[in-house]
Amino acid sequence: MVEDVLNKMTASNDTTKESIQEAVNQALTDAGINSDEVTVTVGDLSKIEATSSTEGSVKGSITISSGSAQDGVTIEKTIAKLPKTDAEKVSEANKVVEEALAGVTVTNDTTRENLQDVIDAALQKAGITDVTVTVGDLNKTPATSGGAGSVIANISVSCGSTTENAVSYTHLTLPTTPYV
Repeated sequence: MVEDVLNKMTASNDTTKESIQEAVNQALTDAGINSDEVTVTVGDLSKIEATSSTEGSVKGSITISSGSAQDGVTIEKTIAKLPKTDAEKVSEANKVVEEALAGVTVTNDTTRENLQDVIDAALQKAGITDVTVTVGDLNKTPATSGGAGSVIANISVSCGSTTENAVSYTHLTLPTTPYV
């Protein structure tokens, strides 16, 4: 019965020795088992809390006693990774945007839509779907035979209540145009 309770239990960062003891006690009560006849005691627990990047775990033992008989059950439960925060999602998307734009060769014909398409494809390839990335204003100084030009894009990244400028005013240098 104790093993059934443990198998049905979902461990979380909030799991405590007391919460396991309460679940076991409730199962004994529900089964009509008198606590004078059977004693179940949760021993010390060790817990590694889950984060958004790693699973956690709860480990420990339970002692079951009835009269002079005694047995034990091992507790080993995995705590699922926590969902990423909006800020973590934005940070991850920022990295993807920066990497995608680092590989872009811009020309005098580069448009806001061109950059948006590159970013959208990179986000899709990275599996990022719940973040909104928008290429805003695009200021362009055309390249001429006399010098290189530049593209300045204001790009915002948002998820939930978190919004940041991903690559605030990204400078992409246009090569010198051989002919005007």
